[in-house]
Amino acid sequence: MSKFNPAAIYHTGVALLPYRRHLMVTGSEAKDFLQAILTQDMAMIGDRQSIYTAFCSAKGRCHALFIVTPFQDGFALAVQDDLLEFMQKRLQMFVLRRDVQITPLADYRTIGVLVKAKTSLNIDGLPTGLYALTSEETAPLTTDYLSDGWVIAEQRGGQPRLTLTAPESAINTIKSALEASLGRIAASDFERAEIQDRIPAVYQATENTFVPQWLNLDELNAFSLKKGCYPGQEVIARLHYLGKPNRRMFAGHALGVRAFSPGTDIVNQDDQVVGEIVRSVEVGDDCQFLAVMKLKHLHDSLQINSVPVTLEHTGPQPENLSETTH
Repeated sequence: MSKFNPAAIYHTGVALLPYRRHLMVTGSEAKDFLQAILTQDMAMIGDRQSIYTAFCSAKGRCHALFIVTPFQDGFALAVQDDLLEFMQKRLQMFVLRRDVQITPLADYRTIGVLVKAKTSLNIDGLPTGLYALTSEETAPLTTDYLSDGWVIAEQRGGQPRLTLTAPESAINTIKSALEASLGRIAASDFERAEIQDRIPAVYQATENTFVPQWLNLDELNAFSLKKGCYPGQEVIARLHYLGKPNRRMFAGHALGVRAFSPGTDIVNQDDQVVGEIVRSVEVGDDCQFLAVMKLKHLHDSLQINSVPVTLEHTGPQPENLSETTH
C-alpha cells in the first residue's frame, strides 16, 4: 500500500460546490442582530472583507460556522447545505421584534476555483482585481464583487482558493468560461484544499458538539473576546482566560478507505474514544480528514472501525500544544 502524500495531489480547475449554501440577513437592524448572536465582532467586516464566525449555544457549542459577507443591503451567511433550513429557523427565534429578515438565497450557487499563485483570470464578468486575489500575500477572506454576486479569496497559506457566488444562470456562464481556461475539478478536490488549510465545518450530525477552541476557531480569528455578550461567550472566554482546551483539531489520513462521516469516533488501542471526525474527503484511494482530538492521546495508536489512522504533524498546527497537553 502506497504512502499517503497530500503534497503530491495538486489540482487546478473549477467545481460547483453543492455543499455551500447561503442565508441572506437584511433589515435596518441586521448588523446589530448579527453582532448580538455571532461569535465574531461585526466591526471586523468591511466592503472588501468577509469574516469567519460561529453561532453557538449558551453552553458554547457550535450550532453552525459561517462566512459572513456584506452584500447589497444586508449580509450573506455561507453555511453547510444540510444546516440551511435548520439555521434559518434557529436564527429566526432570536429576531423577536427587530427589523430583520432571514431568507435563503435560493437561486444562488457557489463555485470553487483552485489556481496556482498569481494566476490571471481575464474572464468577462469577473472583477479586474481577481489576479490580486490569487496572490499568496492576499489576506484571508478578501472579497470582491460581481454585478450580482461576490468573490472571496479563502486561502490561508495553502493553494490559492477562490469561491464565486452568483445567481445560477450567471454562475453557469462564469463556470464554463473558467473551465475553458483552467479545466474542471470535483467538489472533493476543493474540499481537500480546505482540509489541507485546516478549515473546519459543522454539519447536521455534529451540530451542538464542538466548542470554538476545539475547532481552532481562534486561529481563524472567528470569535471575539472583547465585544459584548453573545450566546456561548462566557464559556469561550472562561476557556481562554482561566483554562486551556483539552481538545484541538488536527489533520490526519487513512489509507485504502473512503471518507469518514462527520461525528465518527476515533478510538485508541484500549478502545477509548479519543477523537471525533470533523470533516473528511476521499483523496485517490485514501482519505484525508480533520478531527477534534483529546490532547493527551495524540500519540496513541488510533483507528476508526478497525482501520488505522494517522495524524499529520506537518502543515498548520494548533498553537501552544506544549501548554495544553496533559
